[in-house]
Amino acid sequence: MEAASIGSSRKASMVDLRGLSWYALAKQAVNKSIKDDIFTSAAALAFYFLLSLFPALFFLTALLGFLAETGSAFRAMLLEYLETVMPESAYALIAPGLEEIRAGAEGWKLLVGMAGALWAAATAITAVVSGLNVAYSVTDARPWWKVRLLSLGLMIVFVGMIVAALTMLLFGDHIGHRLANLLGLSDAFRFVWGILRWVVVLFFVLLAFALIYRYAPDLENTHWDWITPGAVVGLVFWLLISFVFRLYLAGFGAYNDVYGSLGAAIVLLLWLWFTGIALMLGGEANAVIENAAAARGAAGAHLSGHKEPVPEA
Repeated sequence: MEAASIGSSRKASMVDLRGLSWYALAKQAVNKSIKDDIFTSAAALAFYFLLSLFPALFFLTALLGFLAETGSAFRAMLLEYLETVMPESAYALIAPGLEEIRAGAEGWKLLVGMAGALWAAATAITAVVSGLNVAYSVTDARPWWKVRLLSLGLMIVFVGMIVAALTMLLFGDHIGHRLANLLGLSDAFRFVWGILRWVVVLFFVLLAFALIYRYAPDLENTHWDWITPGAVVGLVFWLLISFVFRLYLAGFGAYNDVYGSLGAAIVLLLWLWFTGIALMLGGEANAVIENAAAARGAAGAHLSGHKEPVPEA
């Protein structure tokens, strides 16, 4: 009866904590994150993110700029949003770096850079796979080539979701105006579209998180959720820590005084480390929820250390 009630409550909510309160989830997720040492996994992620960041940004601006036929305008808008999210010192390193890559890019150099970015990004996802297996306390029995192909596929889909979110973020106003003019809609539609645009952006970002959390760990018969509590936790923590880090740098940060010309690179690496922590923290939150549900006998949930889910009663 208890398992049935848990299953029915799960269907009633897109973000279901499976019997836990938000306070209990936060407490257990933080404790488990410390125990599993997600900070080391996040450090590996930050390193590989840094390797792939510049060529990936250049490829992104080239791709979407080509599709929108406004390459320079898109690059300016992308940098504007990066300036909003990233710490000032890190952004100061990104903007000129991207311009230098654009100015010196040749065909074969670009291909080599893209191959390097692809390898580094796929390796970063492999680090996520290892970290999420630790979160669920399971040993990955899949062959290395399967894990590498999985990481490559997840990276491509993840980038696709981020590109979709950026497209809506940067060109949402233009799309809304075109739809309103084409269909003869009123200003009320433009107001609703302005809100819906951000909902769609958040949906794509949460979906990107959900894809990683669903397919990365080596678990059997996992269920699919469009939005998971871990994705919400990871996204909210990332936005919060980015904001706090910007405030700290604005008021107290003096990395240039300590590291000299390397200060901007240190800030960027720290911000990428915080990003990795947010991604791993969301996975730990999902693992805590799964274990709590399995402990209550919920069919389909995974008990910590078990790849197979709790069977149907």
